[in-house]
Amino acid sequence: MKPTIYDIKAAVELTSPKFFSHENMKCVGQTLKSFTVAESRGGNIYIYAPRYWNGRPEGYTFRQFIDGKLAFVPEKFNTFGEISRFLASH
Repeated sequence: MKPTIYDIKAAVELTSPKFFSHENMKCVGQTLKSFTVAESRGGNIYIYAPRYWNGRPEGYTFRQFIDGKLAFVPEKFNTFGEISRFLASH
């Protein structure tokens, strides 16, 4: 069963306490509701949300949720289409 963003936030509170902090998310124009939880074709779980700087779009925040932790994904995503292609191939 795919976790919700609230499940993921609770799971990473000790390992990544600032990732979902109000201050951190506000800085890039995000809220918890901004995040989408997606399962890739290979069954991996990812979270993503649009990121803003000074009110202008600046790509996406994108992480893999694995073993109860958030893992940095080195690819940079500027469009939803890029995320969709990544999810289809992983």
